[in-house]
Amino acid sequence: MRRFPLLLVAVLALAGCGNDEDEGAPPPPPPPATETESETETPTETGGGETTETTSVVVYLLFDGRVQPVRRTVPATRAVAAAALGQLFAGPTDRERAIGLTSEVPATTVLERLAIAGGIATVDLRPCPPLAQVVFTLTRFPTVESVAGNCAGGRRLARRDFEDDAPAILVESPLLGDEVTSPARIRGSANTFEATFMV
Repeated sequence: MRRFPLLLVAVLALAGCGNDEDEGAPPPPPPPATETESETETPTETGGGETTETTSVVVYLLFDGRVQPVRRTVPATRAVAAAALGQLFAGPTDRERAIGLTSEVPATTVLERLAIAGGIATVDLRPCPPLAQVVFTLTRFPTVESVAGNCAGGRRLARRDFEDDAPAILVESPLLGDEVTSPARIRGSANTFEATFMV
């Protein structure tokens, strides 16, 4: 089945807008690669009255075995893609587990290298996890079209390579826990018969 873009205006009691980030990333042992991002940073007050900058990232967990995007907040960093993968490796929070979210990416996964150039994220992981969640998380960034690296078997993997790992209707904005006002815009993709679906 072909996946069609989904863009609707609806009245919902769900979420806001998904944030896509723009970047590259630092490899751990070798010299770090530069990374930039366009995500808005939000000041957050700490217990001592100090303010710390934070960045929003989106990672893809699993719901009923299919990818499900969730938002996470991390300390402000230029290495946003690496931060997103770190959140992915951490797995679901207690609240996310309570609503049925899981992950097939082991918490023991180590990011050895991440570099983004020419629309390709080259990522080396140890040990190699199932790649659907990694590919969806990295291609959330507008500068990443495909993922290569030591676990990709010499291929450049894109979302279309993991259609069976996505739900028939994948809502990527708003996200779980987001707040919206009416009207709300829904963004995502649908893989349904004759491109017919209801939200």
